[in-house]
Amino acid sequence: MDISIPYYFFRLFEKDTTSFIYQGTFSDDLTDKTIRLGEHSIRNITEFNRIRKRVSFLIAECLQNVIRYEEKPKVLHQTNNRPGTFMVRNINHAYYIISSNLIKNEKVGELKIKLKKINDLDKEELKKMQQKVLSDPVFSEKGGAGLGMIEMTRKSGHKLEYDFEFVNSYLSSFYLQVKLTANEETDATRSLLLNNAKDIYHEILDKKITILYKGDFSQQSMLPVLGMIESNLKKNTEQYNSRKKVFYLLVELLQNMSKHALEQNGLRQGILVICNKNQKHYIYCGNFIDIPKEEKLNIYLEKISNLDKEQLATLYKEHLFDGRIRPKGGAGLGLIDMMRYSEDKPVFNFHPYNATSSFFSLGFSI
Repeated sequence: MDISIPYYFFRLFEKDTTSFIYQGTFSDDLTDKTIRLGEHSIRNITEFNRIRKRVSFLIAECLQNVIRYEEKPKVLHQTNNRPGTFMVRNINHAYYIISSNLIKNEKVGELKIKLKKINDLDKEELKKMQQKVLSDPVFSEKGGAGLGMIEMTRKSGHKLEYDFEFVNSYLSSFYLQVKLTANEETDATRSLLLNNAKDIYHEILDKKITILYKGDFSQQSMLPVLGMIESNLKKNTEQYNSRKKVFYLLVELLQNMSKHALEQNGLRQGILVICNKNQKHYIYCGNFIDIPKEEKLNIYLEKISNLDKEQLATLYKEHLFDGRIRPKGGAGLGLIDMMRYSEDKPVFNFHPYNATSSFFSLGFSI
């Protein structure tokens, strides 16, 4: 296990209010869950209230774009094993929605022409083009022949950012980024470069990350996150017992974070990362804790992480029946139970962050 993952990606997305990344199989069910997560992430941001519906629309359209156009190789090998990827990032006053999927090289030229044409049009010209596409059945082939991209440009108020990356003689990766700002004053703020998203994509691919969520881990934020994870597990975990264990461990993990992560400005900031490698799920989380609590937690984790399964079961029963655990009492039953479920020895560490807090990382495998 690589315990450096939580802190590394937390620092990478440190300026993001919320970050969400999904890599894997796409479906309509995933679209619904992602919209819920997107809506929840901006519920307390007043300036985004008036564009909430546009955020939902753009998330749905970007996901549908991947579902419509993604080419899935019949035989996977090292060069073409690039699952579709979707990112949502809320940075300052802007919302970025990014997708990546494979397309056939023979379609790259036509798509470039189409995207350039859309970006060259002003608002009125875009409206006329949309009406033409809607009224002409010739344009209906494979999802409207650009209708979705026209609508994304109109709804976002920004030009589409895109790029193509050669994969092999048959396929290329197609990257698309849509930017949405809360008001016109924020249009002048520095944009997130598409190259940044491409670099992140390759890191996610290299580390076999299927889900990454960075944001608020307070109790009310957990339902959309769990819904997204449950949907992913159903599609990517064949064995029911394994799926059940992963989901149970995640529930315990998220509850632990919602209770014990350090609260700052009304939020419990943290990160959750799920990797799928060699038929195993690797689950990592990270959050802030008060420095005075670090030593006690470190000693406790060193103790229980070195116990075998039988010893952990005995300790769990002792804690369960003697009433020592309290809702706000720090490490307890939840941590012991997570240790019991982990296939490999759990890993953890602490990174000094500032004068009052440390960043605590924890990792399990199933």
